[in-house]
Amino acid sequence: MEAPVKIDIEKILADIRKEIKDKGYTNDMLSFGVSFNNDFASVFSEADLFAPVDVQRDIENLHNHWEIVLYDPLKGNPLSMLVKRCVRKLTHFLLEPIVFEQRLFNASVTRIITKIKGYMDANADVEARIVELELFLRKYVENETKGVARRYERMQKSLEAELYKAQEEQKALRERLCALEKERAP
Repeated sequence: MEAPVKIDIEKILADIRKEIKDKGYTNDMLSFGVSFNNDFASVFSEADLFAPVDVQRDIENLHNHWEIVLYDPLKGNPLSMLVKRCVRKLTHFLLEPIVFEQRLFNASVTRIITKIKGYMDANADVEARIVELELFLRKYVENETKGVARRYERMQKSLEAELYKAQEEQKALRERLCALEKERAP
């Protein structure tokens, strides 16, 4: 038995660094064109992640492929089929629980994702209704504001007219008072 070979990673990295320096490579030359900036949104846009057509297609794919078949029908010549049958019988006790657990997991994931899609659709309907109600409310408030402004202007004009009338009456009363005081004066 051979002794394990010890790998000196530091030496390998030092050799690589030396070769990069000797060849004059710079950081921009060593780029692979992929940015690893931990910003998931920069890799996929929101439109790519939640395109309704893609989501529906993926859900249909889940529904079509969630169940794992433990064994496909045997194919081949009689000898290879006999060997495959023996291998199946020998490995059945190992594979059956794994496949059973995977089926349960796949069924759960399929159900949950289908429910999430339903919630997304319901949410889209609610959002559309909210937009519709916001537009209605905005128009209603705008109309009410205009109505209040018109009523305010009418009331202001009415009050101004009454004020003018009261001022004219006050002026007339002062003139009459002055005339009465003149008549009374000796």
